[in-house]
Amino acid sequence: MAKAGRKSDYDTKILPNFDVIRELASKGLTEKEIYQYIGVTSSSWYKYKAQYKEFAELLNARIIDKGVIDQVRSALHRKATGF
Repeated sequence: MAKAGRKSDYDTKILPNFDVIRELASKGLTEKEIYQYIGVTSSSWYKYKAQYKEFAELLNARIIDKGVIDQVRSALHRKATGF
């Protein structure tokens, strides 16, 4: 009988933690802070980000959300300062 291969960090640490990653990202943590928190090396993190579309989209959604937040802050600042 063939022996099953070792599961990757993607299978054991990233996939089961999609909700945690999403939550940490929404709180403004950097990718480095997130991968350190869940116990993944930077090389694995970026390899999986390039390899798995759903993972990249999860991280890109955070960037888009942060961009929208930055735009709102900027607009509020302009309004508050009379511009």
